[in-house]
Amino acid sequence: MEAAREAQKEALEQNREKLGSAHGKETRAIRQERDYTVRNLQRDYNAYRDQATQEKQDMRLQSLQEKQKSSNNLLRAVTRERMAREESENELRGGFKDGLEVMRERYEQKMEKDRQAQDISQKHMKASAVDRVNNQIARLENDKEDLTNEKTREALRVRGEAKREINNAKRAFQENVEAYRRERDEAIRQGNQGRKEEIAKVRDDLEGQMVSTQRHYLQRMDEQNRIQRKAYDNLVVDHKTREAQTKVTADDRVKRVLEQTEGDKIRLIQLQNENHKTGQRLKQDEMKALRDAMADDKDQAVRTLHEEIQKREVQHSEKMNSLISKYERQVKSLNDELLRERKSNDENIRRLTEELQRAHKVQMDQLESKNRERLRQVNARHSEELRSVNKRHEERLDQTIGQMKKT
Repeated sequence: MEAAREAQKEALEQNREKLGSAHGKETRAIRQERDYTVRNLQRDYNAYRDQATQEKQDMRLQSLQEKQKSSNNLLRAVTRERMAREESENELRGGFKDGLEVMRERYEQKMEKDRQAQDISQKHMKASAVDRVNNQIARLENDKEDLTNEKTREALRVRGEAKREINNAKRAFQENVEAYRRERDEAIRQGNQGRKEEIAKVRDDLEGQMVSTQRHYLQRMDEQNRIQRKAYDNLVVDHKTREAQTKVTADDRVKRVLEQTEGDKIRLIQLQNENHKTGQRLKQDEMKALRDAMADDKDQAVRTLHEEIQKREVQHSEKMNSLISKYERQVKSLNDELLRERKSNDENIRRLTEELQRAHKVQMDQLESKNRERLRQVNARHSEELRSVNKRHEERLDQTIGQMKKT
């Protein structure tokens, strides 16, 4: 009996050792599995936390870079706009006349399109989900780059149109000056032509009068000569008839007649010369009066034209100064509006970045809560498994002890 009891006791101890060893192995296996699972979860959690931290840092760095890039772009844009404004002012001072309203309307239309595009982009960004942030940022960058390129092209186009309009204005002003000069030359030419015609007409009239006067006196001289010749013939006949009567009387009478004829000829020649001199003096006086009148008219026309040109230049200068002042005010207003819009865009981007960061933080908190819940569930399941294993082990041990007691 003692040997049997010792054998049973030894068998019970061996069975207990086997059960204890099996329980220890199973417990170690469960513990190892739990440790492995916990390590994996901890490693995944650490990796996710590091990744999330890195992503947050990358987002913060990207946001700072975007802000810096936006600030630099704003500074460059302001610098370009300032340079463009200075160039436009210089070109305007050189002869810009019109086209400002068209440029302003085009610029306002372009700004309205940009504002609408920015509003659409902002609404689209606000309506997007967190998982599409990277795509949205890339698209916004592309849109911003496209808008920048479009603004650059538009600025170049506007500058080219402004230069063309300025050149057209200069050309129009030059054409107006040339037209005024041609009109002045034409007026002077017509005045000179009219006065030349009048002078020629007066000259022709004077020459006609001189010819008529000369013809008249020549006719009178011919008539006198004819009369004198006739009288001479009569005298000759009379002399021949009376030669016999008295030669002395005839000679005296012939001499007296010849002297009278010569005196008439001399008087006629003197009268003709005096008439010719009088006509020449009248002609010279009229020519001088005409030249003086032409010179006075020419001087008056030149003075009138100079006064008109000076008046137009003063009006043009006043108009250009008014346009330049108006353009400067509009450019200043547009620059202020652009700065306000840039500040508003920066504020919207900052607010959107903060919203995304808060959403990312909420997501991280939710994920961390999920990981803690999973870890709690794993620990609970492991504890439950340990309790179940211990319970089974105790039940098997009790069964073995019961069987041994029965035997």
